Amino acid sequence: MAMRNRIVLVDDDADMRELLRLRLEEEFDIIGEAADGRGAISLVKETQPDLVVMDLMMPHVDGLDAISEIKLTCPGTKIVVVTAAGRSLMAEAAGRGADGWVDKVSYGDELLGIIRSTLGHPEQG
Repeated sequence: MAMRNRIVLVDDDADMRELLRLRLEEEFDIIGEAADGRGAISLVKETQPDLVVMDLMMPHVDGLDAISEIKLTCPGTKIVVVTAAGRSLMAEAAGRGADGWVDKVSYGDELLGIIRSTLGHPEQG
């Protein structure tokens, strides 16, 4: 059996983290959660996950600054942004190293596809 990818969830909304966990835990190992960018940076340095699913608009350290720091200290960690922020912020997130993004309002099955693609997994049906 292949090893499951390890994922960290980052969102200041606990309900959103719960929804993401329920959506992803069947296929991936959720190894930690953070409520802001500062917590995300610390958790990623500690756990070295394969991928981070992160919001952009958070207190203390926002997602954009967290992306920059995570990519600097853990360049092998992939980052998928799940946010309701506009396209201009998504372009900035990509410029800082985000590997993919999904609109928080309508992510549905699209999130799994983006994560699989970002991790280099074949499409699953």
